Amino acid sequence: MDSLSLKTNVFRKPLQMAFLLLLIYLAYMALYHGIRGLAYFQNNSNTVINPVILLAHIGTGFIALVIGPLQFSGGLKKRYLKAHRRVGKIYLVAVLLSGILGLLMGTYRTFFLNQVVFGTGTMGLALAWLTTAIVAYSYIRNGLVEKHKEWMVRNYVVTFGFVTYRIGADWMIQHGFSGQDSTVMAWLCWVPQLMLVDYFFQLRGQHKRQKGNTLETEGMAKL
Repeated sequence: MDSLSLKTNVFRKPLQMAFLLLLIYLAYMALYHGIRGLAYFQNNSNTVINPVILLAHIGTGFIALVIGPLQFSGGLKKRYLKAHRRVGKIYLVAVLLSGILGLLMGTYRTFFLNQVVFGTGTMGLALAWLTTAIVAYSYIRNGLVEKHKEWMVRNYVVTFGFVTYRIGADWMIQHGFSGQDSTVMAWLCWVPQLMLVDYFFQLRGQHKRQKGNTLETEGMAKL
């Protein structure tokens, strides 16, 4: 066994444990904030079209939030490729259902409750969620694996926006901001993160192109 394999084996267990803890944390955060959200809407029933829509939105969003990280485990993909594909389909269906319901609720808040900041932020999040999922799926259907991975990362950043919103809104209220002020988190919970991830992918693509040009130049010099 070479030194590289030995190092990989040494870190495998801690990484697996960290991954499991991450899943448990995400499940806890989703349940905690989902229950809090339901409690709020029970006392403010005029803020949703229908409680069933809210329950379905939270339930399918919870599924996507928890199983999403499983799709980024390289070891699981190599060992259980069929399971990876099945879980991926479940994830995408959950995103599509939750995204469509979120879009409905955002539209309702924007045009019927005049909650423009929160409503449009929710609509934008839902549209970004649906768009990144559809693009990621189209890439894998065409065999473009690397592009698929990039768009799945973008998609999960939006998926995690639900948790980011609750954390950010709670922080703002605890530090003296009003509930109305905290609605700006409907935008801040996903737009900056998505821009940052996109910037990272652009830098990585630029680095790959520069590396390819360097290798090509070196190859020509040898000729």
